[in-house]
Amino acid sequence: MQGSDLAFMGIVAGGAIALFAVIILVGVIMRAVKAPRGQRMREAFGPFAGAGEKYQELHTGQEGLRDSMMRTIQEQSQQGGERGDSGDPGTGTGTGSSPTANDEDASGAAGDPDRPSDAPRA
Repeated sequence: MQGSDLAFMGIVAGGAIALFAVIILVGVIMRAVKAPRGQRMREAFGPFAGAGEKYQELHTGQEGLRDSMMRTIQEQSQQGGERGDSGDPGTGTGTGSSPTANDEDASGAAGDPDRPSDAPRA
């Protein structure tokens, strides 16, 4: 191959890399614009964090943070079901732990804020 052919291949490869970078940048900007206020950075760069976590999982052989959290939540919910529904507000389980338990009427809907609490229910 001649020197001009190598230069041309370098330009093509550089152009392809630049095009890929521009496409990634446009995707990040679109996700940031569409995200709700206060969550823009997380939404925009979330795929990078997920890819990094997956790379770390594959590289180290350990489970990632998301998988670890899901397993922990499942274990806690299974332990809570084994203990039974004691209704103790201190443990966070049972009917006594709901902060809105006293604000609901018999149908389960929230009460009317304009009606006094001692008014008869309809």
